[in-house]
Amino acid sequence: MKKVAIYIAILSVSLLFSCKKQTFAKFSYETKPKFEWGFAQFYGNYYSNYNIPNNVVTLHLFTKDLKVVDGRLVGKGQYLILEDVFLAPKDTLLPEGTYLPKATGEPFSFFSGKYFPADDDRNPSGAYLYYIQGNGSQNKVKLIKKGQIDMDIVSDSIYSIDMTLKTADSISIVGTYKNTIPHFDYSLKKKKFPAFILD
Repeated sequence: MKKVAIYIAILSVSLLFSCKKQTFAKFSYETKPKFEWGFAQFYGNYYSNYNIPNNVVTLHLFTKDLKVVDGRLVGKGQYLILEDVFLAPKDTLLPEGTYLPKATGEPFSFFSGKYFPADDDRNPSGAYLYYIQGNGSQNKVKLIKKGQIDMDIVSDSIYSIDMTLKTADSISIVGTYKNTIPHFDYSLKKKKFPAFILD
């Protein structure tokens, strides 16, 4: 009987410690991120074959502790990707206005987030957030399904952005950005390329 009691005690202690380890590894989501740097990639009329004549920009925004080092994104933080932001055919830079998630490809809209299959995996596309833990296996992706992005240009080069977004699992994100947004011309490339490698 004593052996059974000792075995149960050891099992209980080991379960307690395993639970604590899981608690420490749990990701803490920031619902009011302050994005501090970013850039945009201009792709021209990328969807012209789908009868969408408007230009497309991919917008990348990062919280302060994320950096690109030797072509890799490193650090911990939040990384917002708006992969398909639609502009009027005359626009090559993001204009001021309110942007909404729509599937139409009209100016001042962006595609909401979804997964699409790629070989044995699935990749996010449209609007989504990466929660980056500094360890690829712990990174999280949250698809953006609803909300709006209000974009103002406060000087010749400074953008002020307020966003109210909702993820597919109903997390509300209220984010801000105030900084320059360098635009890079990718319109001559046949397909979209990332600007860096994300582990």
